[in-house]
Amino acid sequence: MNREYEEAFAEVDEVLKLIPVELSSKIPTKFKQIISENRANDYRVQIREPLEFDEKNFKTETIVILGLIYRDFLADPEERDQLQLEDVEGIRKIEQDMNEQYNMDGIFSKKKEKKREYGPKYGARINRLQRAKYLQKII
Repeated sequence: MNREYEEAFAEVDEVLKLIPVELSSKIPTKFKQIISENRANDYRVQIREPLEFDEKNFKTETIVILGLIYRDFLADPEERDQLQLEDVEGIRKIEQDMNEQYNMDGIFSKKKEKKREYGPKYGARINRLQRAKYLQKII
Protein backbone atom coordinates (compact mmCIF):
# COMPACT_ATOMS: atom_id res chain seq x y z
CA MET A 1 0.00 0.00 0.00
CA ASN A 2 1.10 3.57 -0.61
CA ARG A 3 3.05 5.10 2.29
CA GLU A 4 0.89 8.25 2.24
CA TYR A 5 -2.24 6.19 2.86
CA GLU A 6 -0.57 4.19 5.61
CA GLU A 7 0.31 7.43 7.38
CA ALA A 8 -3.20 8.78 6.82
CA PHE A 9 -4.65 5.58 8.31
CA ALA A 10 -2.38 6.09 11.34
CA GLU A 11 -3.76 9.60 11.81
CA VAL A 12 -7.35 8.41 11.35
CA ASP A 13 -6.77 5.58 13.83
CA GLU A 14 -5.56 8.06 16.44
CA VAL A 15 -8.56 10.32 15.85
CA LEU A 16 -10.93 7.35 16.18
CA LYS A 17 -9.35 6.51 19.54
CA LEU A 18 -10.09 10.03 20.81
CA ILE A 19 -13.70 10.48 19.69
CA PRO A 20 -16.52 9.83 22.17
CA VAL A 21 -17.90 6.29 22.47
CA GLU A 22 -21.33 7.41 21.19
CA LEU A 23 -19.76 8.37 17.87
CA SER A 24 -17.25 5.56 17.75
CA SER A 25 -20.01 2.99 18.15
CA LYS A 26 -21.62 4.19 14.90
CA ILE A 27 -18.52 3.23 12.92
CA PRO A 28 -18.46 -0.47 11.98
CA THR A 29 -15.88 -2.56 13.83
CA LYS A 30 -14.69 -4.10 10.57
CA PHE A 31 -13.96 -0.64 9.18
CA LYS A 32 -11.97 0.32 12.27
CA GLN A 33 -10.10 -2.97 12.03
CA ILE A 34 -9.14 -2.26 8.40
CA ILE A 35 -7.84 1.17 9.44
CA SER A 36 -5.77 -0.36 12.26
CA GLU A 37 -4.35 -3.15 10.11
CA ASN A 38 -3.27 -0.82 7.29
CA ARG A 39 -1.77 1.98 9.37
CA ALA A 40 1.94 2.77 9.37
CA ASN A 41 3.16 1.41 12.70
CA ASP A 42 6.36 3.45 12.60
CA TYR A 43 4.55 6.76 11.95
CA ARG A 44 4.03 8.68 15.18
CA VAL A 45 0.96 10.86 15.41
CA GLN A 46 0.65 13.46 18.13
CA ILE A 47 -2.86 14.74 18.62
CA ARG A 48 -3.74 16.69 21.73
CA GLU A 49 -6.97 16.00 23.48
CA PRO A 50 -9.48 17.53 23.05
CA LEU A 51 -9.20 17.36 19.31
CA GLU A 52 -8.12 20.67 17.88
CA PHE A 53 -8.38 20.29 14.13
CA ASP A 54 -7.35 23.87 13.42
CA GLU A 55 -3.97 23.39 15.05
CA LYS A 56 -3.18 19.95 13.67
CA ASN A 57 -1.87 19.68 10.14
CA PHE A 58 -3.53 16.54 8.91
CA LYS A 59 -2.59 15.01 5.60
CA THR A 60 -5.00 15.59 2.73
CA GLU A 61 -5.74 11.85 2.64
CA THR A 62 -6.62 11.92 6.35
CA ILE A 63 -9.10 14.75 5.85
CA VAL A 64 -10.73 12.89 2.96
CA ILE A 65 -11.02 9.66 4.98
CA LEU A 66 -12.46 11.51 7.99
CA GLY A 67 -14.95 13.22 5.66
CA LEU A 68 -16.04 9.86 4.27
CA ILE A 69 -16.39 8.44 7.79
CA TYR A 70 -18.55 11.38 8.77
CA ARG A 71 -20.67 11.17 5.64
CA ASP A 72 -21.16 7.41 5.68
CA PHE A 73 -21.39 6.63 9.39
CA LEU A 74 -21.94 9.71 11.57
CA ALA A 75 -24.23 12.05 9.63
CA ASP A 76 -28.00 11.76 9.91
CA PRO A 77 -29.80 10.42 6.80
CA GLU A 78 -30.88 13.83 5.46
CA GLU A 79 -27.41 15.28 5.81
CA ARG A 80 -25.88 12.14 4.29
CA ASP A 81 -28.11 12.48 1.22
CA GLN A 82 -27.19 16.16 0.90
CA LEU A 83 -23.47 15.40 1.18
CA GLN A 84 -23.73 12.65 -1.43
CA LEU A 85 -25.52 15.03 -3.81
CA GLU A 86 -22.78 17.62 -3.29
CA ASP A 87 -20.15 14.95 -4.02
CA VAL A 88 -21.92 13.91 -7.23
CA GLU A 89 -22.24 17.54 -8.35
CA GLY A 90 -18.58 18.19 -7.56
CA ILE A 91 -17.47 15.16 -9.56
CA ARG A 92 -19.72 16.16 -12.45
CA LYS A 93 -18.22 19.67 -12.45
CA ILE A 94 -14.67 18.29 -12.47
CA GLU A 95 -15.52 15.95 -15.35
CA GLN A 96 -17.11 18.81 -17.29
CA ASP A 97 -14.05 21.01 -16.76
CA MET A 98 -11.76 18.19 -17.90
CA ASN A 99 -13.91 17.55 -20.99
CA GLU A 100 -13.71 21.22 -21.91
CA GLN A 101 -9.97 21.33 -21.30
CA TYR A 102 -9.18 18.06 -23.06
CA ASN A 103 -11.86 18.02 -25.74
CA MET A 104 -11.53 14.44 -26.95
CA ASP A 105 -14.09 14.90 -29.73
CA GLY A 106 -12.18 17.74 -31.36
CA ILE A 107 -8.66 16.33 -31.17
CA PHE A 108 -8.70 14.57 -34.52
CA SER A 109 -10.72 17.20 -36.34
CA LYS A 110 -8.11 19.83 -35.45
CA LYS A 111 -5.37 17.66 -36.91
CA LYS A 112 -7.23 17.31 -40.20
CA GLU A 113 -7.74 21.06 -40.42
CA LYS A 114 -4.03 21.77 -40.21
CA LYS A 115 -2.45 21.58 -43.61
CA ARG A 116 1.20 20.93 -43.89
CA GLU A 117 2.96 23.85 -45.39
CA TYR A 118 6.58 23.55 -46.22
CA GLY A 119 8.66 26.61 -46.61
CA PRO A 120 12.19 26.93 -47.90
CA LYS A 121 13.51 25.62 -44.63
CA TYR A 122 11.47 22.41 -44.77
CA GLY A 123 11.59 20.46 -47.98
CA ALA A 124 12.04 23.25 -50.45
CA ARG A 125 12.28 22.11 -54.04
CA ILE A 126 15.74 21.24 -55.05
CA ASN A 127 16.45 21.84 -58.67
CA ARG A 128 17.94 19.13 -60.82
CA LEU A 129 21.42 20.55 -60.69
CA GLN A 130 21.48 20.54 -56.92
CA ARG A 131 20.13 16.99 -56.89
CA ALA A 132 22.94 15.90 -59.13
CA LYS A 133 25.51 17.50 -56.81
CA TYR A 134 24.01 15.72 -53.80
CA LEU A 135 23.94 12.42 -55.63
CA GLN A 136 27.61 12.79 -56.59
CA LYS A 137 28.54 13.45 -52.96
CA ILE A 138 26.66 10.36 -51.83
CA ILE A 139 28.28 8.16 -54.48
